[in-house]
Amino acid sequence: MKNPILIGQAEEIDLLQPQVRAMLGKEGVYIGGDTKNPDLLVPLVSQGGRIFCLAIDHELAPDRFLSTLTLHGPYVPQPPATAGDHLQLLEKAHAAIDGLFAHLILVDPTFRPTKSSYWADMVAISDAIKHARGEA
Repeated sequence: MKNPILIGQAEEIDLLQPQVRAMLGKEGVYIGGDTKNPDLLVPLVSQGGRIFCLAIDHELAPDRFLSTLTLHGPYVPQPPATAGDHLQLLEKAHAAIDGLFAHLILVDPTFRPTKSSYWADMVAISDAIKHARGEA
């Protein structure tokens, strides 16, 4: 059996999950979970290119917190946006762009949106909204 010869440049393979790589690049507090165990929530802290897990091993009595406590959160996983949410955002963006075109016309009466380089995008957005509503 012949040994194959690889020709070209080796490709570097990132062994980290993309979400973990992103977390390493942006410091903050995260809540980790597991799709196989939806009740599992693990507080994680990304700082200085390192990730720390906060152990949840001591229960705290609620009456022990001082009146000077500041609290932020809860930080819990959010479900993905629905198609209806996306449609609402698309409609708002379309209305905003329409408004900006109207302002441009007021500033320059010779401006024609249909002659703009963005007109094809506006038509595509309008068509997408109609399609999502079932009107197309």
